[in-house]
Amino acid sequence: MPPAETIQNVLWTTSLALQIVLIVILFHRRNHRAYPFFTAYIALGVAQSMILALVYRWWGFTAFRSFQVAWLSQSLVLAARASAVAELCRKVLGIYRGIWALAIRLLAVIALIVVVYACYVSSWRWKVTVLEADRATELAIASIIVVLLAFSRYYRVPITTTDRLIAIGLCIYSSSYVINNSVDVKIPQEYYSYWNLLIEAVYITSLAIWTKAFWSPALEKVEQPRLVEPSLYQELSPAINLRLRMLNEQLLAFWRTKVPHL
Repeated sequence: MPPAETIQNVLWTTSLALQIVLIVILFHRRNHRAYPFFTAYIALGVAQSMILALVYRWWGFTAFRSFQVAWLSQSLVLAARASAVAELCRKVLGIYRGIWALAIRLLAVIALIVVVYACYVSSWRWKVTVLEADRATELAIASIIVVLLAFSRYYRVPITTTDRLIAIGLCIYSSSYVINNSVDVKIPQEYYSYWNLLIEAVYITSLAIWTKAFWSPALEKVEQPRLVEPSLYQELSPAINLRLRMLNEQLLAFWRTKVPHL
């Protein structure tokens, strides 16, 4: 067996083991209730790995059926990953209803752009559509996480250690995927398998970060985000500054003219 293939098997086994450990931790610590979409994303990743292992054993790597199963499962994982990012954004921004109303609309627009771009570039061929959507989504995720962290830092929005580590893990993997797509065509064929090992190692790093994030005891029950009276902002957290309050109030006033029930 070639060295690259041996290392690949070791990394794949390590990745699967970490995913299973993470799933166990999420349920044992009861964090799956606070992070249902992130839990679904990791669970689908485990299911995908096991299914593909069986598919490749039965039909081989180059069989058309294997290709179909691989990209169908990847489309499900991709959707779950995007949902996990939206869930993270809601946890950080959800309490500020005006800001969250803008954020959820921007996320919806980004999702629509990704789908339209993937369908257009692939000439509406579903096999290529999933591949293009995968690439575009990873770029969008990396950009969204960077903007979210920058926004939180600039406006001093409180963000838990768990949410910060989830964001870092997502950003690391998505950024590496974007870099991989940028240099993929420039890598000589004889070194291609070794380059894939690096991407797998990056994903293992993200899994280790997420495992650390959820190693703590069960989180408190997450309440539905609600807008509080302006007079209570300072009592809730000293980190909420005047600029953030004014931005939220202005956006909330704007959205109320569009959506009265907000």
